[in-house]
Amino acid sequence: MKNATSGPVKNDYTYTIENGETYANVTASYGALRVDPRTVEVVVSSGTVTYDGENHTVVDASGVTEDYTYNKVKATDDGTGVLPADEDELQSKILVVYDKNGVKSASQKDVGSYPASVQDASESMLGDNYILSFVNGRMDIVTDPTPITVTSPSASKVYDGTPLKDEDYTVTYGGTTLTDPEKQPDGSYVYTIPGKKSATVTVIPKTDGVTDVDPNGQPTVNDFEVVVSDGYATPTLTKGNLEVTPRTVEVVVSKGTVIYDGNTHTVTDDPTVPTDYTYNKVKPTDDGTGILPADETALKEKIQVEYDKDGVKAPREKDIGSYPASVKDASEDLLGPNYKLTFVDGQLDILPDETPITVTSPSATKVYDGTPLTDEHYTVTYGGITLT
Repeated sequence: MKNATSGPVKNDYTYTIENGETYANVTASYGALRVDPRTVEVVVSSGTVTYDGENHTVVDASGVTEDYTYNKVKATDDGTGVLPADEDELQSKILVVYDKNGVKSASQKDVGSYPASVQDASESMLGDNYILSFVNGRMDIVTDPTPITVTSPSASKVYDGTPLKDEDYTVTYGGTTLTDPEKQPDGSYVYTIPGKKSATVTVIPKTDGVTDVDPNGQPTVNDFEVVVSDGYATPTLTKGNLEVTPRTVEVVVSKGTVIYDGNTHTVTDDPTVPTDYTYNKVKPTDDGTGILPADETALKEKIQVEYDKDGVKAPREKDIGSYPASVKDASEDLLGPNYKLTFVDGQLDILPDETPITVTSPSATKVYDGTPLTDEHYTVTYGGITLT
């Protein structure tokens, strides 16, 4: 008898007696033969795999070399373990599968914990000669803990009427800087993690750019959002600042001299002075000073020169004297936070008219006639011009 039986089997035999007349009758007794099944335990392996976007089995875990193990015949056979002749058949029938929400498959990819078992496990998988038992395992796919950092740059510039933007992000994976991002139509940047299947870090800018100086003097955060492929660590974000600083403009009030003529005057009545004031404009190579052409009209609308006479200021003066000239309500933020204005005062001098004036009375004679002799035909000149 070779194979296991469900119970004892009669150890049957037949016999023949030669010269039976000389021997007594033979009484036959029959023993029993029984082959019991061998017991084999199949243990499905357990292990932990780090997510990398690929499909895995438990053998991808560190230290795990087999999907499952089973006991073999011991040197001193105790009736357990599979016989060498039956190992190939056992291995051909065992397939380890991993359960994801009730659906079993030969491998898994996503982060999660997956019960691992033998597909169609049955104690009679090897027939009647074996009774198999099974110990389930588990495969854990864990998030890749490699640190990911994303940093937006800081930048500053002097106000020039255009937006300040800086989207030169620094993205690292495990200390390695990711380069050559692909800019998407929506303005985001996609960085690829090398050596990982479909692993990306997407940076989404959230700052449209800063054009104007903040009225409170505070920088604007160079804001962004980050989307990392599933299975990778939550990134550490460091956000820089964008800051626009004011342009400096110097307003210089003109100086002029006027000859008194009884009329009111400003410095522009001096023929050598074309304007009440001057201011610097943007240079061809912008050094951060000077007013932008777009803002000149606003500057002119806000500047009014006035003249000081004994603490009383007026837009014009008439009398002889020296009058400090300054911008009315001058302040460095006269044009708002985008400019920082400085002012240089001027002066209006009204001088006495020193044109020569002559007055000549006439000479006259007559013979005495008892009446007064008078002649009031005076000759009066102003700068050589006879007044009539």
